[in-house]
Amino acid sequence: MNTELRRMVVSAEGRFLSEEELGRLRDWSTGLSDRLEVARRVHAREVRILGRCIEALREEVAGFPNGKELAGFPNGKELPETGRGDAAEVVQGNIRLVLRYAVSGHVRDDLIWFEETVADFFAELMTSTSPPETVLRTMRILRDVVRDVLDGGEQRVLTPYIDIFVRECERWNEA
Repeated sequence: MNTELRRMVVSAEGRFLSEEELGRLRDWSTGLSDRLEVARRVHAREVRILGRCIEALREEVAGFPNGKELAGFPNGKELPETGRGDAAEVVQGNIRLVLRYAVSGHVRDDLIWFEETVADFFAELMTSTSPPETVLRTMRILRDVVRDVLDGGEQRVLTPYIDIFVRECERWNEA
């Protein structure tokens, strides 16, 4: 559930929700089916997004791994879920993680949750286990690929989440 709505419901313990509070819940629930549809469409394009990100990294980063570590790419098969292994697997795991959490944030309609719970933690984790400038470059590539691959409505609702993650990576890159 959305952070603000959860706080509102908790604060209403022992009383009925006001008409304004009921309206906020109604508004949130009315948009849920649209948010779930965006999640379905992004899921259908996940492999394409990952592939485009990896291609862009190969063009921009000298020595970026190329070969068997990307089994299934680019023929559309599912890529490994683990995100563990060689550099390419770690990078695609990071991209997948950020994309999926951005979608989850959108389904929740909750930038606060994404920023406070996801972005800060994972940006710190990723920049502590990989070169911060590479993580930042990767997330900027993800943002560009999302803008290119997804339609206008999908990119409009997901870009704010990815922008938050990029800002967190910038902060950890400066640290």
